[in-house]
Amino acid sequence: MKRSFWMLFFGILIGLSNVSLGVSLDAAALRALLEQSRQYDFGQSRRILTDIENQIKAVYNSPEELAKAEAVLLEVLQSDCSFALKDFICRQLSVIGSARSVPALAGLLKDPKTAALAQYALVRIPDAQADKTLLEHLASSEVSVRIGLLTSLGLRRTQTAAEAIAPYAADENQAVAETALSALGQIGTSEAAAALEKQMEKILPALKPRAYDVLLSCAEKRLQSGQKAEAASLFQKVYAKKDLSGLLRSAALQGLLQSIPPEQADRLMLEELEGEDAQIRTVCLLWACRLNRPAVIQRAGQKMSSLPEWEQVQFLTALGEAKSFGAKETALSALSASSPEVVLAALETLSVVGDASCIPPLAQTAAQTTERRIRQAAQTALERLPDPQTDAAIAQLLEKIDFTAEAQSAQTAELLLAAGRRGVREAFSPILKAASVGSRPVRRVAMESLAALAGPEDISRMTHLLETSDAEVIKLMVTAASKQSERTGRAKPFLPLLAGAGPQKTAAVYQILGRLGDPDSLEVLRKGLQSENADLQEAAFRALTEWPGPEVTEEMKRWSAEGKSESRRVLAFRAYVRMVRQSEMPLPQKASTLAEAMGLAPREEEKKVVLASLADVPSEQTLKAAVGCLTQESIRPEAQAAVLAICQKLSSEHPEWCQESVKKLLESSPSEQIAKAAQELLNAMQKSR
Repeated sequence: MKRSFWMLFFGILIGLSNVSLGVSLDAAALRALLEQSRQYDFGQSRRILTDIENQIKAVYNSPEELAKAEAVLLEVLQSDCSFALKDFICRQLSVIGSARSVPALAGLLKDPKTAALAQYALVRIPDAQADKTLLEHLASSEVSVRIGLLTSLGLRRTQTAAEAIAPYAADENQAVAETALSALGQIGTSEAAAALEKQMEKILPALKPRAYDVLLSCAEKRLQSGQKAEAASLFQKVYAKKDLSGLLRSAALQGLLQSIPPEQADRLMLEELEGEDAQIRTVCLLWACRLNRPAVIQRAGQKMSSLPEWEQVQFLTALGEAKSFGAKETALSALSASSPEVVLAALETLSVVGDASCIPPLAQTAAQTTERRIRQAAQTALERLPDPQTDAAIAQLLEKIDFTAEAQSAQTAELLLAAGRRGVREAFSPILKAASVGSRPVRRVAMESLAALAGPEDISRMTHLLETSDAEVIKLMVTAASKQSERTGRAKPFLPLLAGAGPQKTAAVYQILGRLGDPDSLEVLRKGLQSENADLQEAAFRALTEWPGPEVTEEMKRWSAEGKSESRRVLAFRAYVRMVRQSEMPLPQKASTLAEAMGLAPREEEKKVVLASLADVPSEQTLKAAVGCLTQESIRPEAQAAVLAICQKLSSEHPEWCQESVKKLLESSPSEQIAKAAQELLNAMQKSR
């Protein structure tokens, strides 16, 4: 332990000493490597260049050593080395270059062939000398170089360059003008905007929209920096240009509304709401919501029915997204709109901003509409209402409802559905009542909601429903009991019901026991097979065929051969195949059992059932069983599908089994789709040999 501590301690000391000493640059070695690369050209090995780069990277944290590296690079850069090496050196200087590099790079700016190399480095050197050099060469440069210089000044956001750049925005050369405009937009200062405005009349007509877009960019930067007055002035200038595109004016209006005082913004939006420009009107609708301006929202709500459909939809959507003042009231009023799209938008908004007071109108909308998508949207809104009082309100409404009243059954059903989907446990009692006494549609929805709410602990409260013994009640009981994870014990609430029960109720309990598969109830069903009542015998038998576990597998096998009637043999055989397929027996045993089942099938329809199961258990045995059925015309399509499915799973591990089987499949006149897939599989197997 002590030795490990001291080894760690001395290791840390050594590491600290290395950090303090740092790594020094071997300038001579660096120069030698550069000399070796003097004639380097693109496409040649970069091994030496990589060594140079690694030496420089090693001293990134040492300004003194970087200065040495920079000096060596500049020395070689100003020599007669190759263009490719100059490109490499400029890329290094773009990372480590300082004011010391600017004079040498300035020399490269004079030659159009090397100007781009220098610009690449200069644009990244954080020194005012780089800005000065780029500006000095701007007037005297060729067009191609000038475009690069303007681009560099824009990328550097050189604020002092705005006055020098602006005249080029009015250049006759469109490429130069566009680049100058982009640079002014990147600089984005008030000075840049003012300089551009001076040139606005001279700018090429084709570039005028771009110039105003740059003014918008400058205004946006002023707004972001908190200079609202300056921003508002620029936004206003663009917005006032009626001949500009609606897109530019809309963007200007959005910025203007954020820049001016709220009262002034309200006046502007109210004025434009009465205008004829739909795009501008839409901006006002959206920003009234985002800025949460009650007066404008109220006026927009009053005008909404006269607005085009798409504007109404956008307004409602914006109200919901911003959760603005009046959103709920406006959306509720829109539920009566003639346009389905408007109603859908209103429902979506209510799902976000609605409260408990929205429950009745939403339920009414879902109940009365003839459009499925509106019904689903209203149901979704009821399910999502964010108000924490919603669940209690739904429960209270259900407590007061007369479930026997046919007139309100559709709306009642929607409330029941919402209670189930929201998981409103407070509403369990009225929902149970609805399941007992309600009309058929009401009972169906009540059963669905009970299935969502009820658990094993609720079964005793629901057993009276078994008096009707219909399929929905049985499904409900099974669903509730199955929420207990273990099968054992699921049947416990139902076993006492058999005492003194009539045949109808007993048969219903048998169905439940069969689907639950509780081993503790197995003997009850077996005993039911001995009943003197033929209907109860049949109910017990059918319950056992639905058993979800492996406990009655052998009985099903025996009954499939010895059943009293063909219908019993068929049901038992199908149950047997299902139980084998779902069992946890080892794969070889499962495969042999299913292959054997093919010979036990009472009819060809059951052979098809087995063939469908064979594909789930790919093995040599199941493949042979499927291939053996290719000669039987009545089940050939199912056999072909099974052979293909098995071979697709086995071909990589056992191509020797599959190739002959697929050839036999192809010889059996399969459908075009099966034949194509089989041939592709055969080709793949032959290619991999």
